[in-house]
Amino acid sequence: MKKIILFTVLLFAFAPALSAEESDSENFYQLGMLMQDLDLENQAQFMQINELAASLSSMQRMVLLESNKKSSGLPFVLNLILGLGIGSYVQGDSKGGTTALVGELSSLALLLTGAGQATVNSYTGEIEGGEMMYLGYIGMIGFRLYELIRPFSFTKEYNAKLSNALMNISLAPVLDEQQEMKMELAANISF
Repeated sequence: MKKIILFTVLLFAFAPALSAEESDSENFYQLGMLMQDLDLENQAQFMQINELAASLSSMQRMVLLESNKKSSGLPFVLNLILGLGIGSYVQGDSKGGTTALVGELSSLALLLTGAGQATVNSYTGEIEGGEMMYLGYIGMIGFRLYELIRPFSFTKEYNAKLSNALMNISLAPVLDEQQEMKMELAANISF
């Protein structure tokens, strides 16, 4: 909801200054709406963004990019405090959230099962048969570390893809047949 409000405010604040034509402002609005439900794995959405962004000015593309970038602060804090991939789900990273959720629950199941099966040797005081419990502890620590790193890697990948989709089209100076300098659309292609 905050993004829609921010997008609307930016649209009305910069629309007169951007002097966009009717089709440009329609593309600007369509892009803003398309980016509300953007899926990192859906390459077709990023191609559609690239096509719609071709007619926009660099200022309009920059406004869209800045208003739709993801942040990793809140997801990091939620994953740190609550765990279970909640921060990743809040960020829109269902793949990372599901990995963390399943990993932590599996590790907890191992830990509890191992704790139920382990026995304490009455002579030495050592825990016997607690390998499963230790494996659960290691899993809990490993998946919690994953949850702390994942918001940053997801944010970096998401923002890079969004930037490529929006900003890979620009005006470039070229020479025409009469050796005169003029500006034409150019696209950056990366593999």
